[in-house]
Amino acid sequence: MICFTVDTTAPFVLLLSVENRTYDKWDIPLNLAVNEPATQITYSLDGAENVTISGNLTLNGLLDGVHSLTVYAKDHAGNVGASETINFTITTPKTEPPPTMPIAATATAVSTAAAVAGLLAYHRKRH
Repeated sequence: MICFTVDTTAPFVLLLSVENRTYDKWDIPLNLAVNEPATQITYSLDGAENVTISGNLTLNGLLDGVHSLTVYAKDHAGNVGASETINFTITTPKTEPPPTMPIAATATAVSTAAAVAGLLAYHRKRH
């Protein structure tokens, strides 16, 4: 007699690090747990095509705004489980870009121009 079990249970995927909240940075760690060995793990960010990953990673360069993330895992029997879809927001602090010319250099350039103009006026008076 041969006995076997047919696996029809999808893996359980739990997101450990990404939460339904607002982050003030562009790079978010993606840490996850799967309750059984997975032959493939993928994620979908903002409904885009699935990206295959080998485990935990960092989502880099996220733009400001609302994002959604779902992680999927496939087991040896081909069953696919999905995490809860997490909606989160990126709102990075707004800072003004640095000036193209340092203020000290600008003041020096203005002072130099005034000095040259003064020398020219002095020189013209003498001649």
